[in-house]
Amino acid sequence: MLKTKAAIEEIGLPKMTICKLQAKLKGNDGLPRCPCVSTVRKMLIRDFQLRFRAANAANIKYNDVGFDDKRVWVSRLLAQFMLSGVIIVSIDESSFKQEGVTK
Repeated sequence: MLKTKAAIEEIGLPKMTICKLQAKLKGNDGLPRCPCVSTVRKMLIRDFQLRFRAANAANIKYNDVGFDDKRVWVSRLLAQFMLSGVIIVSIDESSFKQEGVTK
């Protein structure tokens, strides 16, 4: 269990997957045998109270600090537009119907 805890800390919880943990344990010379994926999953649930589920891909870019510089840039640009009196129109996931539109 100590080797598993050290492997978890080395990988880091945000980036950890069961396959990464199993690969880390396989590379660990102190273990006579490497546990299979289902055993690793059971051990994480039982001993460490960790649960795994599919990550929402849409949230990944919002949690990425690499986007922070871009967010600041866009915020400053919009603030400058607002101070200049520019009309800002935001269209997000919208659709326009052409029913009833006459030419």
